[in-house]
Amino acid sequence: MPRFHSFLQLLFAAISFTAELCGQAQPGISPLFSRVPFWENSATSSKVMESYFVFYDVPAQQYVVTYPAKLASGNPHDFRRVELRLDKHSTVEPEIVTSITKSTEGLYSYQYEIRNGSKAKTDLRRFALIAASHDESIELKGKVRWLSELAHIPKNTAARDNGPALKIQAQVGRLVSWRIPNHERGLKPASESELFTINSSFLPGITIAYFSNDLNWDLPQDLPEIVRKQLELAKDPDSNWKPQIIIGPKFSPTEAPTNDPIWIANDFRASIERMRSNNPTFQNSKFLDELNQILENIAFIGQRVSLELRNRPTNRLESDILQAAIASLEPRK
Repeated sequence: MPRFHSFLQLLFAAISFTAELCGQAQPGISPLFSRVPFWENSATSSKVMESYFVFYDVPAQQYVVTYPAKLASGNPHDFRRVELRLDKHSTVEPEIVTSITKSTEGLYSYQYEIRNGSKAKTDLRRFALIAASHDESIELKGKVRWLSELAHIPKNTAARDNGPALKIQAQVGRLVSWRIPNHERGLKPASESELFTINSSFLPGITIAYFSNDLNWDLPQDLPEIVRKQLELAKDPDSNWKPQIIIGPKFSPTEAPTNDPIWIANDFRASIERMRSNNPTFQNSKFLDELNQILENIAFIGQRVSLELRNRPTNRLESDILQAAIASLEPRK
């Protein structure tokens, strides 16, 4: 558990440096962000290196840690410069198939069939998503070799309020996570898929998932504290992990305010708006245009309605969103 607590501390560390990294985004996710300066723009600037000691090398997908050796040795006449290169944790290519079923007792089963694609450079060793903090019914299932973990996000934390992930309010902050122990292999590139299951009474909504190779960085024991603090920024999952939009348990079936159709409809609207603004793939979607109109109507009248759309989903994520909206917003039988 100590590793997981330290992970949470990193997840919600204060971010003081943000720069957008242009590149190909995952479906529904904006381009990744770097919390540290870019190596290509800084390598020839001695002035930048006086204040920053951690950089991101875009082509190599590595963090460059470089600092004067005297920061560690304490010798003012030590003019050497230490340089380390650390592989980014997002060198995985998750491919996900999501399915949702509901039992006669009203329990939802969220099944995630996950594969690491052939373009991945490393094993996929951690899968995490954000679920509702007040969901006491939640249960995790997976193969024995995967360690499952649950942890609450601090209530006073505005989780990723202006980062690339979906805007998520602090009260929905529970981190659901599976990881592989250090001594075992994860999902290898082009590997067979594995199944992960969440059982919950909570209704489905749009949330965010993170994927990582979860590799340990081999750091010097005498790494200066000022360098270590800057390296914490690079460990932030929004920049160091691979994010994807996903469907997960989000709305209470009985407790206000998240059982209110107005609340649910507005949550879907906000998530879809953010998703469309960050990814051109969805900006011209007629399906999302029509769905958004229905969600706006639900939010106005305050009642559940049948979701009958003329335009059909054009990709897997849109199909998942429609299934989630039907489950959460159609009249209950």
